[in-house]
Amino acid sequence: MRDNFTSKNKDSCNLIKHEINLKNSVMDILTNTKKEIEDKIDSYNVDIDKTFIIDVDPIIDKILEIFDGKINSPFKKLI
Repeated sequence: MRDNFTSKNKDSCNLIKHEINLKNSVMDILTNTKKEIEDKIDSYNVDIDKTFIIDVDPIIDKILEIFDGKINSPFKKLI
């Protein structure tokens, strides 16, 4: 097999590439970490409302002006 990593971590990358047990262990850690992050994000329940928007936002003001009277009531009430 050819060693084709060229970064400053080349030796570590090549070791992982050639050592299957190490590679599997690293992949398991990454998979578990990804799942933990996804679970944390999924557990964070918050409704997106105007508190996510800066109180004085000229872009939002212009968007609201453009869509005034053209969007449904529930959306308008959210803003």
